Amino acid sequence: RDYYASRGLGDVYKRQRSAQVLSFWAPLLRERNMRGTVENVGYPARKNVLFSQEEFIALFEILPPEWGCLIDIGHALLNHWDLPEVIQKLGSRIHGYHLNQNDGVHDSHLSYYAPEGIISKKEADQIIQAAAFYSPNANLILEYGPYEWICKEGIYEDFRKICQAAGC
Repeated sequence: RDYYASRGLGDVYKRQRSAQVLSFWAPLLRERNMRGTVENVGYPARKNVLFSQEEFIALFEILPPEWGCLIDIGHALLNHWDLPEVIQKLGSRIHGYHLNQNDGVHDSHLSYYAPEGIISKKEADQIIQAAAFYSPNANLILEYGPYEWICKEGIYEDFRKICQAAGC
């Protein structure tokens, strides 16, 4: 059961409260020379989406510069985000990416180039190219589920494809 909904508080309140809490912590981050990172979380099947694509981008228009974001590619795909647009608009505010795919319904953490994923290799490469251009200092994190087909060789192959797409 949703804590806020049970108290008659809706999504708008949750988004406003999130921005307030994050802004509250900015002076401490600044004082300690730290960066905070906000991940795009939630997806429709779980009914826990906090921010739409537009709302997530707008959040960083009001948050202090101590706050950046981590774009979870799998979450963004489940929410039908236009990833090249998100990456272009957020640019250097992006601290990192969780690279994974899914089946379009579940947050299944498939490998980034999984053939059963919902985006093609070409689309996956376009996301990497946008990330390399607009947020070149962001961390790229392979976030895969514990499947029996995930192996060292497959991870190396994904790194090779990512580096090739990024122009390494």
